Amino acid sequence: WKDKIAVAWDVYDVIGRAKETYGKRLSKRNAKIILDEILDHNDAEYGISWQTIDWGIESFFDI
Repeated sequence: WKDKIAVAWDVYDVIGRAKETYGKRLSKRNAKIILDEILDHNDAEYGISWQTIDWGIESFFDI
């Protein structure tokens, strides 16, 4: 990794955001489903942000 960088999101980011922002509880399994959906729709031009995480949570819960 000497010549590389990476930004990583994990299930705990999604779980925490769902609870703090939406009052929703998520299992690690469901948080991973959300992360996978975000990755499938990722636009490298914009990256992944908290707004993207919100989109994933809102889509999952149909908010």
